[in-house]
Amino acid sequence: MIELGEMRLILIHGFGCSSADWSSQLDSLTRLADVIALDLPGQGDAKHPARSLIGEMAEAVNDVRRIASSARTVLVGHSMGCRVALEAARRMPKAIVGIVLIEGSLRAIGNPDEAVRRHRSHSTEENKVLLKQDFAGMFSGATPAAFRRLVSQRIEMMDSEFAARLMEDMTWWDAADAASALHAVRTPMLVIQSTYKEPGVERRSINVEEMSPWLRLISEQAASRAEIVRLAELGHFPQVEAPTLINTLISAFIERLKLLH
Repeated sequence: MIELGEMRLILIHGFGCSSADWSSQLDSLTRLADVIALDLPGQGDAKHPARSLIGEMAEAVNDVRRIASSARTVLVGHSMGCRVALEAARRMPKAIVGIVLIEGSLRAIGNPDEAVRRHRSHSTEENKVLLKQDFAGMFSGATPAAFRRLVSQRIEMMDSEFAARLMEDMTWWDAADAASALHAVRTPMLVIQSTYKEPGVERRSINVEEMSPWLRLISEQAASRAEIVRLAELGHFPQVEAPTLINTLISAFIERLKLLH
């Protein structure tokens, strides 16, 4: 059985977000494990990288793991952070004992070249308008007003070129790498989903029996390792909208992992 201090959680935020979005988890989960929340390259307080790719962000996560010691690690990703967590685990599987995927989705399905061509058919400014529209649909009645304003401000302040490059790479990764990354990662997964999203369709709260393309892909590639929990009547930020519930789900997952290891 793993004792406190021998397990580490690394919290990985989403696109246009920051480590500060995990404040409720940092306050609660430290009783079960060492908890680290980082700002991914180009977001939060981190500097813009020369390239804004999921791979570079995965390396930033694995750099934290290398520096922080060899403790058994659980990666917790939100939204874009799900991609980063899976890519980091695929590149450096040693000592990963579990993954939590909160509010993942797929920007593209099928041929990655065609998906990127569709993305590039919009100008940088058009993509930023589409991004704002997408984020506007991420909130629910449970989203705190102050957090809603904060997220909107972050998106408004994001460098358009940086955002476009990162969105393009997310599009490519979803079509080219999501399935193989899910298949490659052999650890238990907790999948928490509160919205339904598919390419070209507006985001909405999920129904409790619904299978989005993302959940379907997880079931195809990692059914025996993934526990899927759907949360109705929430938006895209359940760790902020319903922190007690999210913390309870993650805590129970950690306790199960401790018994396994």
